[in-house]
Amino acid sequence: MTTLAALLVPVPEPGPTGLDTLAAAVLGVADEDVTVRVDRVQPRDGHLSVGLDISYPGEGGLVRDYLVASDAPVALAAARAGRAALVEPASVADNDVDDDAADCPAEDAARQIAVWRHPADPELPGLAAACTLSRVRELVPKAASLTVLTYRPLRRAVVRVDGPDGTPLAYLKVVRPHRLAELRERHLLVSGAPALLEAVPGSDAVSGTDAVPGIGLAPGIGLAPGVLALAVAEGVTLTDALIAGAPVPSLAQLRPSATTGAPEIAAAAPWADSLESQVRAAATLLAPESLAWLRGLADAAVLAWEQRRGAVAGRTVVHGDLHPGNVVVADDGTVRHLDVDRAGTGLAVDDDACLLAHTELPRAGAPRGGLRLRRLVVRGRSRRSGGARGDAGPDRGRAPHPCPRPRAPRG
Repeated sequence: MTTLAALLVPVPEPGPTGLDTLAAAVLGVADEDVTVRVDRVQPRDGHLSVGLDISYPGEGGLVRDYLVASDAPVALAAARAGRAALVEPASVADNDVDDDAADCPAEDAARQIAVWRHPADPELPGLAAACTLSRVRELVPKAASLTVLTYRPLRRAVVRVDGPDGTPLAYLKVVRPHRLAELRERHLLVSGAPALLEAVPGSDAVSGTDAVPGIGLAPGIGLAPGVLALAVAEGVTLTDALIAGAPVPSLAQLRPSATTGAPEIAAAAPWADSLESQVRAAATLLAPESLAWLRGLADAAVLAWEQRRGAVAGRTVVHGDLHPGNVVVADDGTVRHLDVDRAGTGLAVDDDACLLAHTELPRAGAPRGGLRLRRLVVRGRSRRSGGARGDAGPDRGRAPHPCPRPRAPRG
């Protein structure tokens, strides 16, 4: 295992742990004064990014902080470029470290760790502005508080902007700057996606404000590189609707549709094509027997997908991550779609399969609702009239998302 993975293994000896020493070295305090709680562990492609809740005594009392440690190659490269701290903990025995566990040179990947203080993510330069109330008020003057809903280190974050009465005014989606243009195009492609809140060229108006009247957007302001401001999609998520026993929209309503005149954009690869990387990501956290079971399941799924791929001929606009938490249902039954980062032209069967897989989740809170959704998807695909467009034959309010939640940012 890598040094970062080894630091997560509990040790029976009393005294500061390896994570305590790591945090103390970055913050410049004594390791015996530091308390570290592992908040979230994000595996990806055989590497880890770990969110750490930190507390230590300061002159004015207890100090709370949040650090992120990562052994991902992009994080190590950023640290070597001076955009994060680069540390090499000495508390992990050499025999605990697997020099072949990562893709970059063994002496770096096995022992070095990149560390930064939230929100100074080295790959998300816009996150700091999105987490600073005074900066956000330049875009949304009526903003009163900010809440980090989702944070996937080095990749993306979502910050909710609330007004004085706690009502959500907007959402700030933060991505790597080079992905912003593509993200904007995907939101414009899907007719039910949240409206973009941005300046209208050549005027003092701001598009999208009709969706959230009275929020007081300041025209002509770009918050920071890689930040996309989105209007609030009114309604409740399909997850909450199922728990409440509300009627389930038809499968045709749940599937996205393209905005008239929108250019064609390739969707993200089907989930079945990324199963290998998903299993690699889980390998850092699973016991050997669990990993072996998961590999066998993934191999069987990939084989079945390869055998049936040719039977799915039609291509249409797809969401790319269609599940009940990404579907919002308004009081009048109108359906809107959140998190369209993967949307584009693809196979409708991939959306249906994703929705079907996620029916297990609402069943925990609303067994009857989950079963109704499952039947809806299965019957919709088995009936010729309800099948996916172009397919050949049968076949955040937002719900909580399993992502790191750093402490609420202060302005």
